[in-house]
Amino acid sequence: MNSSSKQGLSTSLNKIGIHRLFEWIFNIRKEELFLVHLFFFYIILISMFYTVGSTTSVTLFLNKLPPKMLPKILPWIYIVNAFAMILVTWSYRALLHLFSRITLVIGVPTFFAISFILFRQSLSLFSHSNALYFFLFVWIETCGMFLGIISFSYMGDFFNVRDARRLYGYISGGTGVGAPLGGSFAILLLRYIPVIDLLYVCVILLISIIGIAYVIFKKAVPVRRQTINVQKPNPILNKKIISDRYLRKIFFFVGLSAICTCMLVFQMFIVAGRSLDEVHLAKFFATLFSLIGIAELFMTFVLARIIMQRFGVIKNLLIQPILFVFGCIGFIIHPMLIFAAGLKFVDSATLTGISREMLFLPLSNRIRIYSQSLANGVIGPMATVLAGSILVLLSFFSIPIQTYSFIILILAVFWIIDVMLMRADYRKALAQSLTTMGKDPLDLKRLFAKSGADNIISGLIQNDNITSSIGFLKYLPHESLKSTKPLILSMLQHEKMEVVIEALNLLAECGDKNDSQPILSLMTNDKPEIQAAAIYAYCRINQEDAYPIIEKYFNSEHKMVAQTSLINGYQYCGTNARAAISQQLYSLLENKVAMATQVIVEIGDAAFEEKLINVFNDKKISEKERYTVLKAIGKIGSDKSLFIILTLLSSQTSKMLLNAAVCALESFSHHKKLPALQLEQISQHQNNLYNKIIALKTAYQEMGDISETLRQLYYDEIIFYMRVLFTLISIRYNAIELKNITSNFINHEEHIASTRLELIEASVPRKLFYQLRNLLQQSQGFKQDIPSLNSLKKLFTIDVWIEQLTIFLIESHNILGDFSMPQKNSHYIDYINTILFLKSVNIFKDVPANYLVSIVEIIQEQTYYAGEYLFREDEVGDSLFIIRNGKVKIIQNEKEISEMGSGECFGELSLLDNLPRSASALAFEDSLLLKINSTDFNDILNAYPEVAQCMLHVLATRLRETTKKLTDI
Repeated sequence: MNSSSKQGLSTSLNKIGIHRLFEWIFNIRKEELFLVHLFFFYIILISMFYTVGSTTSVTLFLNKLPPKMLPKILPWIYIVNAFAMILVTWSYRALLHLFSRITLVIGVPTFFAISFILFRQSLSLFSHSNALYFFLFVWIETCGMFLGIISFSYMGDFFNVRDARRLYGYISGGTGVGAPLGGSFAILLLRYIPVIDLLYVCVILLISIIGIAYVIFKKAVPVRRQTINVQKPNPILNKKIISDRYLRKIFFFVGLSAICTCMLVFQMFIVAGRSLDEVHLAKFFATLFSLIGIAELFMTFVLARIIMQRFGVIKNLLIQPILFVFGCIGFIIHPMLIFAAGLKFVDSATLTGISREMLFLPLSNRIRIYSQSLANGVIGPMATVLAGSILVLLSFFSIPIQTYSFIILILAVFWIIDVMLMRADYRKALAQSLTTMGKDPLDLKRLFAKSGADNIISGLIQNDNITSSIGFLKYLPHESLKSTKPLILSMLQHEKMEVVIEALNLLAECGDKNDSQPILSLMTNDKPEIQAAAIYAYCRINQEDAYPIIEKYFNSEHKMVAQTSLINGYQYCGTNARAAISQQLYSLLENKVAMATQVIVEIGDAAFEEKLINVFNDKKISEKERYTVLKAIGKIGSDKSLFIILTLLSSQTSKMLLNAAVCALESFSHHKKLPALQLEQISQHQNNLYNKIIALKTAYQEMGDISETLRQLYYDEIIFYMRVLFTLISIRYNAIELKNITSNFINHEEHIASTRLELIEASVPRKLFYQLRNLLQQSQGFKQDIPSLNSLKKLFTIDVWIEQLTIFLIESHNILGDFSMPQKNSHYIDYINTILFLKSVNIFKDVPANYLVSIVEIIQEQTYYAGEYLFREDEVGDSLFIIRNGKVKIIQNEKEISEMGSGECFGELSLLDNLPRSASALAFEDSLLLKINSTDFNDILNAYPEVAQCMLHVLATRLRETTKKLTDI
């Protein structure tokens, strides 16, 4: 088709609104239409192949088999077919490390096509071989199942979790279309060719399947990496899959469903064979399969979207076993063919297969592929073997036909229980998919599991870049870790501090009391970081015996050493140590609040709650100290703690304390069911928070003519209150996985957004899910230039910070209206001006406004005159500078290397290392600078670790840029 023809077709489709029609009926977006229908036709061809192939094999097989032998032979079909499927699947897994996905997707059908040509020729030569017809029957079933596995695995590369739920139902409708098409096609061809020649038709269909798969590969873009050049299957990967609780439940469910299917099909064949003569038997099966095909089409194109969106993956998995229960009860009471056929109808006309495949989508790509292969290619077939073996055994006894329904009923009950237990693990898998990133630890574990682990570690130690390499050793299996302890002990003498600390951490995992002496010697090291790591290792190894040694470090002048000794002494050194450390902490709460509460946060013991509440209510302590106290209260997680946090959240308090309450709420760890009164209180807060977020989002959407930096402050507040809302919901519904969502609000990547919604839906009631989905929807464009008067009035009622921010907005943009403005607080306005400036500075641009409030508090304004040095080369660095106005020259070895102006910062590394300056800074003209001392900044990081998380990637980027410049030079 030439380009003009394509353009004409596209215009015609747009004129008749075909894109809108598919979006309205099937929820298929315009940009997805082509890919969805490629997969739709892909499934149609697979279904046609299976229908034509099954028609051929069943007809040829039954012509050779006496009818009375069916109950004896049919179970063996299940058994042999299962073993054949296992063989093919393991062959597929063995090829995964050799070929890409597209090579396998094309190569496997090619192999099948060649096999059918060989079968056709063999049947001509050995037409009286019953065994050949038997194995043709088995091979057709195996090919159909295997193509199904490949198709779902292939689709998993192009659709994320929520798109899969939305589109898989439509795509799988190709099965319902392909079955009647294949049947009609076979009936038509049988007028002209013998049954045996239908095998050539199967070859043609397989070639068509290859063609569609190749077009998909060339035209579509995968949502995840679709190349499977993974490592060869190994014991560690298999162990990880088998030991995973979520996957074990999936495998159990797959096994139960396979056994149920075998039992009900066998039961239906037996009842039908006893009840009907040959003519009526043919009509019965023709009618049944026609009804199943129609039901599949109706389910796919009418009910699939409604059911999947309404019930979700987990609840949809319950539909089939519940219907099995009712069908089996009916058959046990009245063993009639209608009930037996009804069970087969339910088995074929539900969405269980689609939902089952979607259970694997939250897993990592590597685990997903292997576990799908294991479930469909090993667990399912082994369950089929078990079912066939049971049927063979039962065939030797004279038992009522209802016995099979009774077995199915019991299995269906276990099926329901398994799916109910799977829900929490499904939520965790979704949550994990949001947070997993970076190097796969499984690859490292596999590396260290190989023989020669000692050589690998030796290589790492001798590597020039040992500081980076040493971090990988934490992935060493415990057995290998113990065997390489001499090498780890030698690392204690390394010149680099990072290596020594990592070695101490490793020794804490694998050491014993014989290793105490070298650890003890490091406890007197002049570096507090090494001292702290040695105390930790010594406590882990010596337990109660460590207390007399570490007691003297409780009052160390180094804060890190003192905190480490208190924390690890409390956790590892027994009852006497706990009593002494408790008294020490009570004393510290009187004069060193921040240090004591940081220790209590790590300990999390409810015994400190009452004292912490008294300290928190003491008005003499600073807001930063109240933050740490509140976080410790949240970590304790009692009903009283939650009441204090919720009360603070609902009060008109300062931004810093409001932020402290949120951090405390996020660290809240409540393991008991909350009382009804607090559940009601949380529900009220949920409603209030929802209204606040709606008000903020509405106003934000009306800020088209407002400066980007000022809009960003409102966006930060939206994210802030979303954090509060989702944290409350995670407590309310005991769904701790929802806390993982708060770090992904600003990530609008399609795969992340879909997994985020999937996790919410699996965790909360349906009505609440719809509300939260609306909140998370990304806004498109701005509705107007400035907020409406109604929106501004609502902003005044949210909290003091947003009230003052809105006053600033109104005055800076001369917004006029008939409303009374609250009183302006000049202290807040000064904060807002400074924060707006910090937002323009690269290192602070990603730090939310609620954290920048604490940064503003420690900023010092200093004026430097032209020709005045801010600092000189080789001086010890202790501060970061930000140019508010003016220009500064950076000089190294008496040569100017750069000139900086307003909004630029320098000296950021001094906040981290306090090492000598690598260059001098000279004011080129009169300049106003903002200065942040490293001591004050470290206090902020200790109180607000989230600030460090926001800034580290900026620092890393600047370091990479500097390194690149030096490399280029």
